[in-house]
Amino acid sequence: MVLVAPSEMNGLSHKFSKMIMPSQVSKMASKWIINEGTVAMDGFMLTEIHAVCYRTKSTPGELRSEFRADNQDSAPAPSLAEYFAVLGHITIKNFSENLFFPPSTAWLTESQYIKYSSISQGFKTVSLKIIWKLKDGNDFLFPKYNIYVEKLTKQVDGNATGTLVDTRVYLGAAHVQAFYMSDLSIPSHIGSLRFIIQACAADGTCQELDESPYMLLDVEGQ
Repeated sequence: MVLVAPSEMNGLSHKFSKMIMPSQVSKMASKWIINEGTVAMDGFMLTEIHAVCYRTKSTPGELRSEFRADNQDSAPAPSLAEYFAVLGHITIKNFSENLFFPPSTAWLTESQYIKYSSISQGFKTVSLKIIWKLKDGNDFLFPKYNIYVEKLTKQVDGNATGTLVDTRVYLGAAHVQAFYMSDLSIPSHIGSLRFIIQACAADGTCQELDESPYMLLDVEGQ
């Protein structure tokens, strides 16, 4: 058995045939920590994955002090303490396989069944279907596509795409090469919508948004 864990779990290393210490890649704003480790064992096959839950050892005096603080009239506490584990997302990658995302220029994107609705003065909505496929006719399907939208201001000084308003907004996910949306709001100062189609592989890896294909929809004057 192989243990992939940080150095503070060295006390458990004798229970495993091998211990691999991952490197911290980044610390997210949400307090999640991303770690990466590489398991290189030729001739072996991965068959099971288990989570190991542990707590640091405390002296008997520390345990009794903690217990008495909450239970003044009780007998000394046994050598037990509460603990919990929070497990995030696990991604397993086979480095022998080269993951390839076709560039944005390799895709054809199209919109269908476009319908505009006027809600109030200077405010409208649009409903439509987006479809995409590879230009070379390859029928390869990624298991998941994330769809985002960017709202761009009306044309200024010949700038056909305008200026990005706020940030990209996540609309949803598709498991086929098509996505429907209904009643997407369009403020009066918006001239076009850019729908980004982000392909995701089976291991959870997704194409960079700035390198993903997109479809531009002109909504000015509609």
